Amino acid sequence: INHLVASSKEEKMVMSSNGRSAATGRCGRIRVIIETTSQLFKGPQIRVTAAMLTITFCLSFGFYGLWMWFPEIFNRVEHAGSACGDYNPDSPESLANDTDDNIYRDGFYTSLSNLPGNLLTIFLMDRLGRKFMLTTSLILSGVSVFLIWFLQTRTQVLATSIVFGAISVVSWNTLSVMGVEMYPTNCRTTALGVQSVVNRTAAILGNLLFGVLIELHCSVPMILIAAMLAAGGLVTVLLPNTTRIELK
Repeated sequence: INHLVASSKEEKMVMSSNGRSAATGRCGRIRVIIETTSQLFKGPQIRVTAAMLTITFCLSFGFYGLWMWFPEIFNRVEHAGSACGDYNPDSPESLANDTDDNIYRDGFYTSLSNLPGNLLTIFLMDRLGRKFMLTTSLILSGVSVFLIWFLQTRTQVLATSIVFGAISVVSWNTLSVMGVEMYPTNCRTTALGVQSVVNRTAAILGNLLFGVLIELHCSVPMILIAAMLAAGGLVTVLLPNTTRIELK
């Protein structure tokens, strides 16, 4: 016998059976995801998960909230004399300077500052330890954001934004390493997925709220972001040390 030809009744039975199997498979996968995610909030993992999600939210909220609005801060310093000066983008003076490409050049320098931060992470990660790197970089990032409030020249704002870019990328790199090392293999990818959801949510909120708060007064978002970054650095103290420790 080379092949079998199923009757129409048998074909319907096979299709129905496959449909039930596919539905059962989908439900099974969803059940596994729920069970694995729930493990992150049970037993000894709940403390690590709470700390990691708090740090991720604080860093993402501050970094993306400020990064997107750097051009606006540069504009305010250029036209109003300080980051908190009165600036009307529709004024004749502002419109006359709209062709100035200094803002784009400053944005490029700020983005380029990530390179030394990445190199710094490579050389110091194992020497200084993850917790020290993350705590220090978050607190220093918060300090650099707070200083923007007092700056009055474009050069000062550019220098501070470059420092912020170089230091904050150290936080991201260290957090990525710790996010892997903090969890056992069976729930590691789920933990990274949950952190990614919190990361994206905080980034959206940071962009939206910074634009609202800066219209009230520029000091409000600056102080808020500086406080959140510093708080994230302090929360890092609650995490266990994973430097030179084998993964489970």
